Amino acid sequence: MAPNIQTLYPYSGALAQYVYCYYFFEGTDGDFKNMHYSFPHTYNAITIYSNGSYQIEEEKIIINGNDNGSPFVILQGKRTKPLLVDLNGKFARITIIFKPLGLNQFVNKPLSKLMGTAPRVFSEWQGKFYRQMLRNLFIEIPISQRIAYLEQFLLSILNPISLTEIEISLIYLSDFNNERSISQIAALVSKPLRSFNRHFKSHIGVSPACYRQIARFRHSLENKLFDEQFQKLTTIAYNSNFYDQAYFNKLYKQLSGSNPKKFFQSVRQIGDTHLVFKYI
Repeated sequence: MAPNIQTLYPYSGALAQYVYCYYFFEGTDGDFKNMHYSFPHTYNAITIYSNGSYQIEEEKIIINGNDNGSPFVILQGKRTKPLLVDLNGKFARITIIFKPLGLNQFVNKPLSKLMGTAPRVFSEWQGKFYRQMLRNLFIEIPISQRIAYLEQFLLSILNPISLTEIEISLIYLSDFNNERSISQIAALVSKPLRSFNRHFKSHIGVSPACYRQIARFRHSLENKLFDEQFQKLTTIAYNSNFYDQAYFNKLYKQLSGSNPKKFFQSVRQIGDTHLVFKYI
């Protein structure tokens, strides 16, 4: 059963530069079941569940909703492989999709200290205001009002930090029309290569080379699914500057679990058109 997903975008201009969107869905009864794969992304996701229990493995997360328990929060992690999400029972969930450097503005630690490749419980946010916000997210009021409560909390903990060198390097790493080596990018932001790699991974959660792989995957995926002018896989590979067809196939196998042809035959766009899942 595919969930009915609602997508909302930040109301606050101060948050829009850090948050891409929120999406909300719920299992409406105890018989709700859904299994899907989510795929590596340059964005970061924090999901707030209304209730239930969870089981986390390296490549799988199981959520069992019920009428008991209190909200819990999961940080998806910086994945380099597909994640199987197994949802069961009655619950609601709101996911915050942060832009690449967005989450950094709402925590007091580098991302490399908070996330690995597997999902994990997120416990960095604390306090009375936070607990009240969690309760307000799942009461019987319009979803727009619930997001307003969430945004009030986010604005209360927003602590903008300057990461100009990383911002510039992200632009270079995602420029597939004029690719530069990692050492060239390090030189452009005036950092020794070793220092650049360490600084980048600390704030992004993966190395520059790994980030570029994920960015290339998402770029080719969006060209195929969302841009009518790009239809053939060979054209997709060319426009995302894959070195050759073998590398195109290899990267898709690594990040999606299947070759490009099978991947595009099996995935579905839901909610916001840029949310792509593969349902089981």
